[in-house]
Parts: sequence; structure tokens; C-alpha cells
Amino acid sequence: MESSALASELVVAAIDFLDPLRAGTGVDEDALGKLCEMLRLCAQEWRDADVIPREAANLFVDLVPGIHATLWLYQDTGERNSITQAADTIQNLVRACVSLESTSPEIGS
Repeated sequence: MESSALASELVVAAIDFLDPLRAGTGVDEDALGKLCEMLRLCAQEWRDADVIPREAANLFVDLVPGIHATLWLYQDTGERNSITQAADTIQNLVRACVSLESTSPEIGS
């Protein structure tokens, strides 16, 4: 898949994950799974790339802070922990997408 098309699909997956969080409805596990799947695919596709699409870089700058910014909406500790765990998983996958080594960190589930 072309890098820019892949980045566009990644952005859609991120929006699909973030919208329910921002609405206060919690983690949509299906959307989280799709976002993680897209991040893994990007990490594989961009493993040897010198550059990544600007659209993806723009997303990466605010993705995890945007997730953390929703925590104030949730009083339930379990839900807050679920969101924090999702953010940690996503952050690790983002790191794999921009790794400078051609053998990036573990990108398994």
C-alpha cells in the first residue's frame, strides 16, 4: 500500500478510537484493535523508510497526549486504567513506527 494511503487509513483508525473516548463512552475495543493493527502495519511498511508521511507524523505528535487528555472524563478507576493501558500500547507502537533501527522494537500484540 502507498505510504500516504496507509497514513490516511491510520488517521481514520485513530479518529475512530478517539471519538468515543472524547464522548465519555470509554474504550471501544474494536477501534483499539483496528488502530493497533494499523500501527503495526505502518511499523512494518516504514521499517526501512527514511521518511514517513507528514499526516502520520502530525498524528503521532498529539495521539497519546490526546488520549491522556480524556482521562478527566472518567471517574471509574478501572476505566481510567483501561485508557492508560491503551495509551501505553499505542505509544509503544508509535515508537516502532518511527524507530531508527531497521529491526524495530517488538510490535506484537
